[in-house]
Amino acid sequence: MQGTDNTDQVMADWGLPTPDNHLGLTPDTPDIWACNIPTLTLFMHSLTQVRTSFGGVVGLDYPAVAWVAKVMDIPITPEVLAGLRVCENEMLAAVNKDG
Repeated sequence: MQGTDNTDQVMADWGLPTPDNHLGLTPDTPDIWACNIPTLTLFMHSLTQVRTSFGGVVGLDYPAVAWVAKVMDIPITPEVLAGLRVCENEMLAAVNKDG
């Protein structure tokens, strides 16, 4: 007897990442407005694309972020760029708080 594989649906029901939704984010995700999901998705996938110096993290590497956006098929609109800057500023405040 062969069953059906509903792994993706179960993962989606629990808000976990699936092949079609790498972060498990949906418009129903609490505290995240639907219009911010592309920005948050891009930011989360770009967290390894930061520029550093002797003083610590200085910000996102925007050419690398643009490449990630292309791979993820996320258009960089003025709204997405503004959202990325908000996320970047919060990240910088968190990682550089001791310096």
